[in-house]
Amino acid sequence: MRKLLPFFASRLPSRLTESLDFAFGNERYVAWCKDGTMEIDGVTNMVWTLLGSPPNETVTNVRVSGSMQELCERCLPIPLPSLEMNML
Repeated sequence: MRKLLPFFASRLPSRLTESLDFAFGNERYVAWCKDGTMEIDGVTNMVWTLLGSPPNETVTNVRVSGSMQELCERCLPIPLPSLEMNML
């Protein structure tokens, strides 16, 4: 998720992105800033959170608190053209 920082910075207020940081390990992904956190358990949940879930599927094991709710509302899922998706 660290590679997405420029994308987040283009859509979020600087007060949020100035302290934004990321970590991962054992299939847990965490993003945090000085007044909020977002935790995602599992690779599938991470991909679905970032890119959108398939039809009839639901993202689970995502916990969001504080100002990280703003990141989720403004930035996720990431809008990517289908051409770029194929290149991933």
